[in-house]
Amino acid sequence: MRVSVVGGSDYKDYKIKTVSEPINGEYNVFPAQLPRRTNGLDEKIPFTKPDVNTYLSKNHYPSKLVELGYQTDLAGQSMAVVYLFPVQYIPFEKKLVFFISSKSPLVWFEVLG
Repeated sequence: MRVSVVGGSDYKDYKIKTVSEPINGEYNVFPAQLPRRTNGLDEKIPFTKPDVNTYLSKNHYPSKLVELGYQTDLAGQSMAVVYLFPVQYIPFEKKLVFFISSKSPLVWFEVLG
């Protein structure tokens, strides 16, 4: 997501308030796999197996719901790139949590030049 930044400012931090809801069921979410062609002409691409220690973890993944990326501009308008992660996985419990609502006002500070 890109958020407009007031001229002469830079982003510093964020605060987040969320409303979450568990997704019913148990899920085995496997690691990302190497890309495959849809025409079936791939050479043999190995399956990326789950790391046992990772899947015994009780921590939410990803650990952050929001991550500040970088600052850029669009036609001269300063923009902050913000990454949102609305679903978290709890490997040990095989549970998914969906964040149905979040408010994340960014905190800005003035750049003195």
